[in-house]
Amino acid sequence: MWTVGFWKDALERSVRTAAQAGASVFVAAGSGLLDMHWLTFFSTVGTATVLSLLMSIGGVIKTPDGTAALYSKSKSDGRTSEDPPPVDVVPATSSSS
Repeated sequence: MWTVGFWKDALERSVRTAAQAGASVFVAAGSGLLDMHWLTFFSTVGTATVLSLLMSIGGVIKTPDGTAALYSKSKSDGRTSEDPPPVDVVPATSSSS
């Protein structure tokens, strides 16, 4: 939790959550920019952002790999989800004619 990577992940998730919450309030209100009740808008966006950060912090308790995810990125063979799958290398055979 005390790494830069954790906070980058958490910030990315909270910005996405804020954008989604803002868009949903804007659409649900059915009003334009000038008619929008901005206190409700910013209150909802702020609440969603804080809850997203709390979920990221809560994820550290569940996953020991130090990320802001609620699931472990490590697979059973030690690879992470970003690693490409292992490739079996077959030596090339030479054919002489």
